[in-house]
Amino acid sequence: MELLYGTANQGKLLVMRRALSPLGIRVKGLMNRKEKIPIVPETGHSLLENARLVFP
Repeated sequence: MELLYGTANQGKLLVMRRALSPLGIRVKGLMNRKEKIPIVPETGHSLLENARLVFP
């Protein structure tokens, strides 16, 4: 199974890949997509902080 994770941040991708790989889930990021997807600045220090920036 593959999961498209809505980030181009390599550090956050690594965290999610490590968490989901034991379940057999491959995590892909936005940076290699053919489609033009707007990149939202990720200035928070955690996944939750970044989610709150987008959805206050």
